[in-house]
Amino acid sequence: MSAPTTSRHSFFEAGGPRLNAERKRRAYRETKIRTGPPQELVDELLRAAVDGLQRLQLRLESTSAEERGRLLQFVLEVFWHLDGAIAAPESPLGQRLKRIYGECASRVVGGAMSGRPEDLEVCARTLGELRRAWVMTLPQG
Repeated sequence: MSAPTTSRHSFFEAGGPRLNAERKRRAYRETKIRTGPPQELVDELLRAAVDGLQRLQLRLESTSAEERGRLLQFVLEVFWHLDGAIAAPESPLGQRLKRIYGECASRVVGGAMSGRPEDLEVCARTLGELRRAWVMTLPQG
C-alpha cells in the first residue's frame, strides 16, 4: 500500500461502482457546503473528521489494508481542508489550530499504520471538543 497523501484526489474516486450512490450524496453535500456560509463549512469539516476517525477506528483490524488506506486518505484530506479553512493562519489562534490539525494527522497516520486505535480516539475526542466549541460560536437562527 502506498503512503496516503493529502492531495485533492477524491476519496471516492477509487471506490468503483459500489460507491456511486455515496459519491452522488457527497457531491450534493459538497456543493451545498460551498454555497453555504464559511461557518457551516468548518462545522461540516469537523464533523467529517470525527466521523472518519470513528469509522477508521472501528475498521482498523477488520478491513483490508486498501480500505484502511482509503479511510486514512479521507481523514487526511479533511485535515487538509480544515487547515485551508483557517481564516487568519498567522494569528495565535490560527497557529494553534494548525498545530492541532498537524498533530492529529501525525497521530492518525501512526495509529493507523501500527494498529493503535487509541491514537485515533484521542484525535476524534479532541476534534469533537473543538467542534462543540465551534458550534457554540455560531449565530443561532
